Amino acid sequence: MTAKYPGKCPRCGETIAPGAEIAKIAGYGWSHPMCQANVSAVKPKIAVEDAGVYVMPNGDIVKVKARQDKKGTYAMRWKDIGAAKRLTEPGTHVHYDYEYVKGLVEQVALEGRKMTLDEAKLFIVKYGCCVRCGRLLKAAKSVEQGIGPVCIKYFAAAGIHNAAASLVVNAEWGAYKNQAAALEAEQEKKAFLADLPKLDRPWDSL
Repeated sequence: MTAKYPGKCPRCGETIAPGAEIAKIAGYGWSHPMCQANVSAVKPKIAVEDAGVYVMPNGDIVKVKARQDKKGTYAMRWKDIGAAKRLTEPGTHVHYDYEYVKGLVEQVALEGRKMTLDEAKLFIVKYGCCVRCGRLLKAAKSVEQGIGPVCIKYFAAAGIHNAAASLVVNAEWGAYKNQAAALEAEQEKKAFLADLPKLDRPWDSL
């Protein structure tokens, strides 16, 4: 894809000119597809349009929300905070809530994945409320399908997003490997030609 407007690469900080090749990189957004800059100093982020419920590698559940100014996001971790509030499926009393954690959104951008619809339904069975909106299920249809009518659309779309993201990553990795292989072949060719006798070398024009 090419850029329609001028911008700035969030990974390397260099200018993206109109017509330049760009790719949506997980944790950074629209960037140079083969950015070679040192990106360690650039904090990864989650775009406002990608806010939602994420699952971390250790199983933690995190809600990513847009800031009030709609120019960024922040993250809150689901946490059992001890005091009895309701009876859960196993018969234990828990008090739960989302807790803001500074810098968590950057970790989610690097390691998190969108929660699936099946995972959201299991959450509702366990805690009695929606993992996304926090509401209790009351409507008969919502109880029957295990989630409300608005949030079920979000999680269905998240499943498509995860699949699409995997395709994008695979495509980008394939392109990177092809470029690396071509570069290596070119370097080997130069080394080979450099080792040949310097007399009468018609292949110099190759």
